[in-house]
Amino acid sequence: MVTNTILLYANIFLLIICILQIFANFAVLFVWCTTKRLLHNDNLILLISLAFIDFIYAVLQFPYLIILIGGSKPDEVPFDYDPWIIVPLAGPSAALMKSGCTVTTAIAIDRVLAMYFPVQYYRQSKRYWAIGAFGLAILLAFIDWLVLQLTVTIHRKPGCASFACFTNETFRAYWGLSNMMMNLFTCLLTVVIVWELLRRTRRYTKAAEVEKRYKNKIDKSANRVAFYILLVSALIGVVPGCLNGIGTLVSIEWLAEVSFFVGTCASLSGLSHAFIFAMAHRDIKHTILKKICCFDFVGRVEPANVGVGVPAPSIQVYDTGQLSEHRQGARVSPLIKESTLPS
Repeated sequence: MVTNTILLYANIFLLIICILQIFANFAVLFVWCTTKRLLHNDNLILLISLAFIDFIYAVLQFPYLIILIGGSKPDEVPFDYDPWIIVPLAGPSAALMKSGCTVTTAIAIDRVLAMYFPVQYYRQSKRYWAIGAFGLAILLAFIDWLVLQLTVTIHRKPGCASFACFTNETFRAYWGLSNMMMNLFTCLLTVVIVWELLRRTRRYTKAAEVEKRYKNKIDKSANRVAFYILLVSALIGVVPGCLNGIGTLVSIEWLAEVSFFVGTCASLSGLSHAFIFAMAHRDIKHTILKKICCFDFVGRVEPANVGVGVPAPSIQVYDTGQLSEHRQGARVSPLIKESTLPS
């Protein structure tokens, strides 16, 4: 049974995750906005859209969690939150969960198209498709918020511990089942992607040949980030989301308790996305180290095409201390020169 003490600890944990999520996603958005080469990389539009949604979600959750923690009660004492504060604060973030599901589904569709229809995929620009997917995600979030406004009558409910309790069964059924269907579709596409990747390791495919032909349009780091994000979403988001959706249909006590932690999983997923960006995408990682951590690089520049039709250098990192010692005792190779990452 979920007690008031457990709810308090869960809300404090969520607040910590929320703060980390804000700073981590802000770092990703900052380096993307201030780096021209990243701005022109069409492969990053969907991924950056997800980072933006995760950032806004965390910002909206912050005051809501502060209210929940401030209004906590001892065990056996019922909660008495003001619904005219809770519902307006938590409603937009609940609606944004649909946006996150939509962009994640768009990322999965994008990977499937690249694998099964590589010629058509690499011939066309991804910019308009990615922007359209982001616009659809925002539209679906607005629809969720509109459904909330039309179906929920705000009134005081002593004992309610979170936003969901202040809504009604109609909204919870719509919200839970729609998110569950989208999560299941994303999970199915992820399984298809994993199966195709395993199949490719066994034999040479036509898609691999096409990828070689269009290698100047392929950002392997972005592909890797997309794959990791899909795996994290499948593990952290899909399973709790499906349990929450089933809980709206079947009245089982333990399902109702599990559904409480769907918000926790959403915050963990958003934080994980930011760390995947910072660790799995080479250019974003190096730019964060340079612009935020003030870490300088001395590198050898090799020709590579990272963005979509945008030539960009590949950086091989050397330790500056070792390089200075090497300069004192031997002639430095002309291939090595002092440089910083391009902005």
